[in-house]
Amino acid sequence: MFGGIMSVNETTEIDEDKRGWTFIDAQVHRNELVLTHRSAVVAGRSAARLRPARFAEAVIEVARWVTGSGADLDTTAIRRGVRERRIGRAVRGFDGTVHSVAVWVGRAEISPPPVPTAGAWAWAPQQRATYWSDELYELYGIEHNPDRSHSIHQFLQMLGPEDAIKVARVVSEVDETDPDRLLGETFWAQLGNGAIRRLHAFGRVVESPELGRLWRGTSIDVTDHEDSGTSERSVLGMVLSYPAGVQSALVELPRMRLLRWISQGLPEVPWPSDGHLDEVILVAENHVRELDPAAIAQLPPTSAQTVPVRLRTVDGGSIRAQMQAQILDSPSPATPALVVIQRI
Repeated sequence: MFGGIMSVNETTEIDEDKRGWTFIDAQVHRNELVLTHRSAVVAGRSAARLRPARFAEAVIEVARWVTGSGADLDTTAIRRGVRERRIGRAVRGFDGTVHSVAVWVGRAEISPPPVPTAGAWAWAPQQRATYWSDELYELYGIEHNPDRSHSIHQFLQMLGPEDAIKVARVVSEVDETDPDRLLGETFWAQLGNGAIRRLHAFGRVVESPELGRLWRGTSIDVTDHEDSGTSERSVLGMVLSYPAGVQSALVELPRMRLLRWISQGLPEVPWPSDGHLDEVILVAENHVRELDPAAIAQLPPTSAQTVPVRLRTVDGGSIRAQMQAQILDSPSPATPALVVIQRI
């Protein structure tokens, strides 16, 4: 599930002098660990698996104290005859909810490394929108949206095509996954200042009285950590960005909801900024069923569904085109698919 991440097991050892910051998911006790060391990214089920055991105990204590109080912590205690410093920093969502806690525990005479840059987010499947914390805006290097709500395609547009596909697949799992399940992915993103950074995002599926089902989590900058992957350019993106007169995108079927542009080559069409492509892609009623993910899933893996469409143009007219669609996962209520649209 976690790209580029090694699993914690019962023999995980951490050098006393090289401990980094540990990120504890604050939403489910005893099934709560996603952590970042100074030199590696690690994911696991429980902080109790860490070694040495005294480190695990202290991390859990700090995380639960910060979660319960909502306040950060920086204190020194005597533990088994050793002066020990404990630091806890809450990562809060847009509504103030503590999503996770960054913890550092070590001997008092050791200076902790810098806290990894992190921000919080919540994905609301019913609204198909994400809500970002102030820290996440800073991490992405973009200006605040006053209502903090973003369509998923605004976020996926920051990713390369292959990483966008990976993240879209995880997003599609949220619709049907069990509550409290931990979901996450590691990906490269181009930030607002042009920098390309490696991020690890993880979160829980929870129920919210206001927004219903939420995937609520944390994103951490892990660019400088081991096992963070390499920034390989997408072959898919290069192939589809060159042909003239071709528009390609990652979408959710059957609603034709935009997830990410791959290439944009039909400037005479007023593509909607809100991502609802059905405003400009007109499908005849007798062809609508051909865009059902279950129907496309019946095709051979190397085949794509071809559907005739009409495109609404800027001047109010329309042009004939064909759209090819290939789903990227098993059929579901919102299945990610690659579509390529070309004039005919």
